[in-house]
Amino acid sequence: IVRDHTNAEVMNPDGFETLRTPAVLSGSFPVRRLITVRHPLDCWLGMSALGWMRFGIPEYCARFLRFALLAADAGFERYEDFTRDPNGVVRRMASTLGLTYDSGWQARMEGAPAPRPRRPMRAADLAAFEAEPAYLRALDVLGYERSAGLVA
Repeated sequence: IVRDHTNAEVMNPDGFETLRTPAVLSGSFPVRRLITVRHPLDCWLGMSALGWMRFGIPEYCARFLRFALLAADAGFERYEDFTRDPNGVVRRMASTLGLTYDSGWQARMEGAPAPRPRRPMRAADLAAFEAEPAYLRALDVLGYERSAGLVA
């Protein structure tokens, strides 16, 4: 099992079209893919808080949509679903990856999975997201409702 940190590829300033790790590994190994996703606003807010955001909202939305389409093609699970039904999501992930489900997996974790509240965001940023067709399409692709975030 290889866990790929896809944010590094999606935010690569040299461009992003596909996820490289599966492409590289598939030449030598059978590859089963499963992508975990989080709401694009939460990703934006988290990366911005860490100083990792290198793009404006329109470019971020275009990149996130490309990522969402790759996730839809590969198969994905949403972080928010994981926090609401961790055993169900881990069971589905194990099945997708051809692994045996281990009901004791939570005993090996530090802390239980829990929903995280959305960080407040500026009204102007939220309006900019809601005006981006790529953002709205990414929400649809990943099954997120088109509901507003918290405004600071």
